[in-house]
Amino acid sequence: AEVVPPSNDTTSTRRPTSIRAPDDATSTLPARPRTMQGVVGAADVWLRVFRELDRVVDIPCPVLLTGPHGSGKHTCARALHRSGAPYQPFVVVDVAASALRSGDARAHRVAIDSSPERWLELAGSGTLFVSELTRLPPSAQLVLGEALGQAFQRPDACRLIVASELSAEQLRAHPSVRQDFFYRVSVLSCAVPPLRERGDDILELAREFLHATPRPAVSVDAA
Repeated sequence: AEVVPPSNDTTSTRRPTSIRAPDDATSTLPARPRTMQGVVGAADVWLRVFRELDRVVDIPCPVLLTGPHGSGKHTCARALHRSGAPYQPFVVVDVAASALRSGDARAHRVAIDSSPERWLELAGSGTLFVSELTRLPPSAQLVLGEALGQAFQRPDACRLIVASELSAEQLRAHPSVRQDFFYRVSVLSCAVPPLRERGDDILELAREFLHATPRPAVSVDAA
């Protein structure tokens, strides 16, 4: 699991447990969703995802993120956590070995049958992110599902975000996914669009990667 420790800033330790929805569903939406701070991209399909996430920033309900590999599900999960519980832990359970990034000192490989109780303990009042639902053992789904059932009585419970490369419809019929867990975790279901549908965002992301990539020193010898 990847555990991002909470900030030393203790000015805020807990999300509000409720939020009043706008009276007018057609009210003007902000140009830049609250959850998009620090996130690259401006395509309409990308903004639509974050406007959905904005709806639950202050409500620690579970979220299901679906979309192909590389679409940005992890980015969405981090953004929601950063906006809703920035001073609490962010714990990533990489149940798919391919999701582990080599060279990342904060990423730790965890056996698929490792204790979900430990994941919840590490997450505290923060966020627990599971990278691929179909690889999560039914026993772990049962434990996390029971924790979700008790979360309504615990205002300090962590938020559970679960991702998958399959669509919500495919997950609902998938043999490795418990139906009770699926319905509990999909309180808010967001389909993250593939990068090919994000137009000019591709160029913007390419620029970001180029700026972030260290350039080797070049020496020019005198002729």
